[in-house]
Amino acid sequence: MTTEEAIVKTFGGKLRIRVSGLLIENDKCLMIEHHSINEAGNFWGPPGGGLNYAQSIDQALKQEFLEECGIEISVNRFLFFNEFLEPPLHAIELFYEVKKLSGNIRMGFDPELSADNQIIKKLDYLRLQQIQQLPKGCRHSFFDRAKDWSGILGLNGHLKNDL
Repeated sequence: MTTEEAIVKTFGGKLRIRVSGLLIENDKCLMIEHHSINEAGNFWGPPGGGLNYAQSIDQALKQEFLEECGIEISVNRFLFFNEFLEPPLHAIELFYEVKKLSGNIRMGFDPELSADNQIIKKLDYLRLQQIQQLPKGCRHSFFDRAKDWSGILGLNGHLKNDL
């Protein structure tokens, strides 16, 4: 099975609730480059993942950061939510401001996928302008809604992909 087929089989054709954390340090946000089924084959986004039944949002975010990045975080405040709808993928994404507590950044894994179909390609801290220069469709559109991190952290409510 190809990685694209594994993504569709695991995440496609259903509505997922996802939690993501914006970890901003030294004017840069921790970002993950994922293998994607889009035309470019990649997508950059903040660490996060699916919320499981009977799992709190805080538990899910802490688990995702540990699995994907090797660090422990605290979950601060809720920022906004976004609907990601690009069939066959559909997710309601809840974004939170988070703070690093301990650990060293390292590339982790996605336990929902097999070892030979991992989608995490790279971890990096990126400036907002670097993120905005990534091709549309290869990053979340909410990064276009502000000129600096205070503007991004000031977003609230339901953000629609209408930019």
